[in-house]
Amino acid sequence: MLESCSKRCAEQGLIAQLYNQSLKSLSLPKNYCQIFVAFGSFQLFSDRSEALQVLKNLRQHLLPAGRLIIETFVPWDEIKDTIEGDLLSDQSKAIPSERTAHSPDGSAIINRSQVTFHFKDQVEMCQTIYEKWADGQLILTEEEEYAFRWYYRYEMELFLEKAGFSNIQIIDASFEKNPQAVIYIAS
Repeated sequence: MLESCSKRCAEQGLIAQLYNQSLKSLSLPKNYCQIFVAFGSFQLFSDRSEALQVLKNLRQHLLPAGRLIIETFVPWDEIKDTIEGDLLSDQSKAIPSERTAHSPDGSAIINRSQVTFHFKDQVEMCQTIYEKWADGQLILTEEEEYAFRWYYRYEMELFLEKAGFSNIQIIDASFEKNPQAVIYIAS
């Protein structure tokens, strides 16, 4: 991502100082007037205590009038599918999927995923295998696993307050035009 950003900045004649650090132990110059966390990225911190530390670290890197813009989402469609009667099911739900994308060079990328939702814990576990095929031969395989935690609207607001933010604005919108997303602007 940093390489791509650097390349695009150079193409636009922009100079940007890029850093590669964990948000859990962030240590940068503390002079940011705005920090933007892209769609769902914050939610990859599936452990609540780590996520709180990340928010505190981001807060400490803002100027006094600075603001954090963070976009999150809740998988409402999947949650609705697990409601039985008037209760949310205790059972986790695994959803397999497969997609194929074709490259201009004639190769194909196959993405096989299994996403398991743990609704009462508010966690999604994803296991994905990527395969690159050319001329009927498997060329490359990569595996990826990650956990993803979602926060409900006012839960996230309280989480931001706990991290030291006092002015929190909630916007029912999405930069990605995802109807399940919410944008938080906190200072």
